[in-house]
Parts: sequence; C-alpha cells; structure tokens
Amino acid sequence: PALAAAGRDDAGRLQRLLAQLPPPLQEVIRRRVYEGQRFREIAADLGCPLNTALARMHEGLNRLRLLWGDDHA
Repeated sequence: PALAAAGRDDAGRLQRLLAQLPPPLQEVIRRRVYEGQRFREIAADLGCPLNTALARMHEGLNRLRLLWGDDHA
C-alpha cells in the first residue's frame, strides 16, 4: 500500500510539473508518453518537422528533470 501511495504521489507531482512547461513541450510529451504516439505522428498532427518534435521532447524532459530536482530540494 505504501508503494502504491508513493506512486500516486509521484504521478500527481509529475502532472503538476508538466503543467509548468510551455504548451508545445507539454503536448509532445503528453502525446508520446501518455498516448504512445510515434514522433512522426506527433510531428504530422502538430504540423512541425520531425526534428522539432524530437527537440521538444528532449527539451521538455530536461526541464522536467530540473523541476523534479528543484521540487525535491
């Protein structure tokens, strides 16, 4: 039960941190992680080049790592 509660806490925390990112970064992360879309699909849906979708994912994950660390301190 404690492990499940910790997982729910982390999931909620991640959602709060994700909401702090700029919308284009949020959208790519949400589509890739939560919806399981491929980067080519994401890029086509958003009307951007594949490399832009990849760069947004990379930047978004980097920012989430920093926010996660700051939130833990």
